[in-house]
Amino acid sequence: MLILGVRTGVKELRRSYLTKRMLGAAIPEADRPNIFLSAFFRSGSTHIKITLCRLLGYRPASAVISVGGFGNDSHQINHNAAQVLFPLAAQVFHHHTLGTCGTQTLLNLYKLKPVIMMRNVLDSMVSLRELLSTGERQHLGIFYPPWWRTMSEEEQFEWLASNVSNWYFVFYSTWNLTPDLDVHHIWYDDFYDDQVKGIRGILDHTEIGRLGHVSDETIKEFLDPQPGGRLNVGISGRGKEQMPLSAIKIVKQQAMSWGKEWGPRMVEQLIER
Repeated sequence: MLILGVRTGVKELRRSYLTKRMLGAAIPEADRPNIFLSAFFRSGSTHIKITLCRLLGYRPASAVISVGGFGNDSHQINHNAAQVLFPLAAQVFHHHTLGTCGTQTLLNLYKLKPVIMMRNVLDSMVSLRELLSTGERQHLGIFYPPWWRTMSEEEQFEWLASNVSNWYFVFYSTWNLTPDLDVHHIWYDDFYDDQVKGIRGILDHTEIGRLGHVSDETIKEFLDPQPGGRLNVGISGRGKEQMPLSAIKIVKQQAMSWGKEWGPRMVEQLIER
């Protein structure tokens, strides 16, 4: 399934009065840098996208193609879509895209500085299991077996550990072994401990801050959910508490399969952190 185009129509993503006041006529839209946000599944990154769109008056956009099942592959940048959309401006691209060689080439070509969000793998997988258990299937890249509901909780966690957890390690590795890219890394806990600092870090990294000063008070205003909305922040550390030891062991084995040097780093950063 190819998503080509800019998705609009969501009320909370419409242009804000801040844009008209700070970036409006004085700053042509063509001069507003795009934001490229890629993240772990179930990492709270949608909240960041919505906040940035509301704060800056940017449009949400996607230029991906979904390939294979969750356990095998995920979002990949579609080159044809990228050539159409990346030259435009004032957009927030939000994906769960691996930092493949092709993606790196496109980001460098269009001078995009990626923002990458990561979270403890065990916490992400607990959140993912909850999502799958609701029967939710609309998210691109997610696949789970038809017999999912007949499995016990332990079997479900072991299935995710065996078939999905390595995607997180591939994601982490491709975005951390990219010497030719200027990458801004965000950790889930750090961001939600101080969201104003987290948003400001994104504005500075993408050079949007040079367009005009945005006060902490203004950022706080746009961090608040819209009337009728809510911000669902997960509980850090519940992965270790809720996942069975058998599943955690499989996840660690997946990490260590990356080698004696890189494997322990991922265990420390993504599991023990």
